[in-house]
Amino acid sequence: MVDWDTISEQKPSVNLTVRDTVTQDLLATVNGLTTDSPVSSLLQVVCREAGLPCRPQLTWNGKVLSHWETIEEAGIPDGAEISGVCMQALVTASHDGLAKIWNMDAGECEMTLTGHNGKVLAAEFSPSGRLVITASEDKTAKMWNTLTGKCERTFNHLDAVYCATFSRDGKLVVSGSEDCTAKVWVVKTGDCRQTLRGHTLAVYSALFTANDEQVMTESRDGTVRLWNPKTGVCERTLEEQAEVYSASYSPGGQYLVSTPGDTTALVIDVNTGETELTLLGHEDLVISAKYCPARPKPEPPKQKTGLAAALKSFATVEEEE
Repeated sequence: MVDWDTISEQKPSVNLTVRDTVTQDLLATVNGLTTDSPVSSLLQVVCREAGLPCRPQLTWNGKVLSHWETIEEAGIPDGAEISGVCMQALVTASHDGLAKIWNMDAGECEMTLTGHNGKVLAAEFSPSGRLVITASEDKTAKMWNTLTGKCERTFNHLDAVYCATFSRDGKLVVSGSEDCTAKVWVVKTGDCRQTLRGHTLAVYSALFTANDEQVMTESRDGTVRLWNPKTGVCERTLEEQAEVYSASYSPGGQYLVSTPGDTTALVIDVNTGETELTLLGHEDLVISAKYCPARPKPEPPKQKTGLAAALKSFATVEEEE
């Protein structure tokens, strides 16, 4: 027996493409999106395919699309090419135990990363913007998927972790701790490749050099050490280095984000020195704020992606290429 009510309720589907308004890069190709689907579903697929940490602003026929309206309500036909504007992202770390990802164009928090059991002391994006690494007093660094907000890896130390950052190619993470060590981790597997031992006091800064061939650590013992991340051998020790404080600049260099020592982060216009935006949302001291790197040029999808398959892939771990 044919269920005519079910047939009559079935909505037609559309095939859509989304293209970057500025660069004209293809952001996503979506097949089989039913006309009663909300624009938010389309936004999820675009973020997934293009690797965007913030939802883009989509425009059709001169109108900015609202995430709650349906494809049918927006009047988007089959085969339409929709314009998208990619938003600048920033991540903050706070003593309230949270990290937050912000849409800097809208000045709004898009995602809160919850899972640490202590103050979050640092947070930073991967080079692709698909991952965030955080460091915490709870003796861990955690790696988060910016598309889902889920913690994908937890890296353990014996004491508070003060810093964590990605290698330039996104394949490794280095973390520094109160336990006097730095550790080099493999992003894909979560394994510890090397433990860098030699400092006599806490390691408060650890990062990869420009070519990823060395790791530089700074410690309260007054030294800076250069390490081979493959062998774990200290190749050079610099004595009596002055402590260096840094700020985070936007990819274009127009803005500087600073943490003034309260529950906010301030976005300052470099040319005028004026505060353009105050980020509100944390409930304790904000200790770190870092811009997402400029988005790499996306590769065109190898094949058109169905909506169901794209949404299902949100549950998988995003691996750095």
